[in-house]
Amino acid sequence: MIFESEIPIKWIDGFSKLNILRLEEIEYFILKEKISKFNKKYKELINRDFDELVLNYLIGNIKSTVVLSGSFVELILTFYLERKKLKIFHIYKMEEPLIGIYMIPLSMI
Repeated sequence: MIFESEIPIKWIDGFSKLNILRLEEIEYFILKEKISKFNKKYKELINRDFDELVLNYLIGNIKSTVVLSGSFVELILTFYLERKKLKIFHIYKMEEPLIGIYMIPLSMI
């Protein structure tokens, strides 16, 4: 049996931050309206990732928020590059780390 005193206080505090006022403070509804203008291919993915990101941010899950932010930025960048018809190439020299990223129009490939 689990007792209320064993529930992490961070959970209780985090859930109390899930309300309309807090969502308005972080401009959630304005951003959701902007996301609604994305094309069909990306809109569902961006909505899903954005909602999960906001939930974890409001609850106070810092590590999850950082990881999800990276994933969200990657998704937005992929959308942008595809819209601009650009492709990312990773350039490696032998077994050394990445030395550059170049973006070129797909028409040049």
